[in-house]
Amino acid sequence: MLKFFRKIRKSLIESGSTGKPGLSGAERYLFYATGEIALVVIGILIALQVNNWNSHRIELHTLKNNLAYAIEDVEVNKEILSALKKERLNALIKCSEAIDAYKNSSPISFSEFMQQYGPIVVEQSFKMKNQGIERVKSSSIYESNSLVEIRDLIRDYEALIEENKYTESKLNTHTEAMEQELFSNGFYDSIWDHLRFEFINPGRFEEPTEDPDILNTMKEFGSLVGIFLRYEIESPIIVREYDRIIAKGDTLNMEIAKFLDQ
Repeated sequence: MLKFFRKIRKSLIESGSTGKPGLSGAERYLFYATGEIALVVIGILIALQVNNWNSHRIELHTLKNNLAYAIEDVEVNKEILSALKKERLNALIKCSEAIDAYKNSSPISFSEFMQQYGPIVVEQSFKMKNQGIERVKSSSIYESNSLVEIRDLIRDYEALIEENKYTESKLNTHTEAMEQELFSNGFYDSIWDHLRFEFINPGRFEEPTEDPDILNTMKEFGSLVGIFLRYEIESPIIVREYDRIIAKGDTLNMEIAKFLDQ
């Protein structure tokens, strides 16, 4: 294109059609040189514009690929959260059974007790999958106006996950502390023969002849009751947090899908 403009300008100068008759040779040369510089500047500006447009196009293509990965992140997180929710709700049912038996002074077999106790002392926490989301956030386009809705939803989504992380951490920390007390004050020693037979190595250890008196054991060890009570309080809160994360993730994925369809 610059070559084309040069030919026109040179033809005009040589024919004297510059709009300024009577120019000397030096003046014509200066006029020609000035025009040449202007053309070079225009060429540079056009090249920069084309380069910027091409860079933006490449960056947008990369962003869209990463947004597709972000959708996968949210879907995987949804599956994990749904599985955790199911586990917590099942554990909550067993936990409430133990509390009801304790409150009503109903006998509890060791087998029943372990079905109630085991799931609530195993640490459970949601580990977010976010490789695609982090890629999106690293894009130079991420802070642009075109991504306002997606950006706000990602921030809300991550904030809900951080809130859940804090709640789960509190419950897991409390449970761990109470369980340490149970190790120290003799609870585990009182049921160790049963644990050995049931969970450690049934083929090596003999089956105990009598079940421990779980009801009296719960009355004796306040930390044991505390574990059940705290779980019954906190677990429904955590389940509701899971639901909010899933709902926000669904909204985020719908917004991303709209952007990708543009």
